[in-house]
Amino acid sequence: VNADILNNGSIGSSAFNGCDKLFTANIQSVGAVGNSAFCDCSSLQNLTIGEAVNSLGYSAFKNCSSLKESVIPDNIRVMGVYCFENCASLQKVAIGTGVRTLNDATFRNCSSLVDINIGVNVDSIRYDVFSGCSSLPAIKIPKATKRIRDRVFDDCTKLLLVVFEDRKDSIVLGC
Repeated sequence: VNADILNNGSIGSSAFNGCDKLFTANIQSVGAVGNSAFCDCSSLQNLTIGEAVNSLGYSAFKNCSSLKESVIPDNIRVMGVYCFENCASLQKVAIGTGVRTLNDATFRNCSSLVDINIGVNVDSIRYDVFSGCSSLPAIKIPKATKRIRDRVFDDCTKLLLVVFEDRKDSIVLGC
């Protein structure tokens, strides 16, 4: 099943939760994706988020175990906690310039994640964001980031390099 979502409202909480036959979601002209809207869509492989979307609710794509890539456009301001948690096949993520905070456990247990591009305006990385991303080899933290909370890289067993872009001031790291 493919879903083209083209309305001017929002996608309600748990709207597609558990739709295990959903393979593609093309989200356009929607202001917000509700909490758990696509949670447990185990067959979701292709996700397109349009420029009209401004927020992704908590657990919006949690447990989408077949999703391989996600591009978060510049217009997204909020990514809820657990947004992509347990997306075991997720390999590549690009976060746009609108996101300021990576909320708790956003990408926790995305065990196939190898490529993450954090938007330049992210100023806070909250608890457990990349915890359990056991394939992640390296990450670049943008200059705007002032705070990194506890357990952000917990169980990132292949993480060898953390680059802090153009750092001239201090940064608070949680341990």
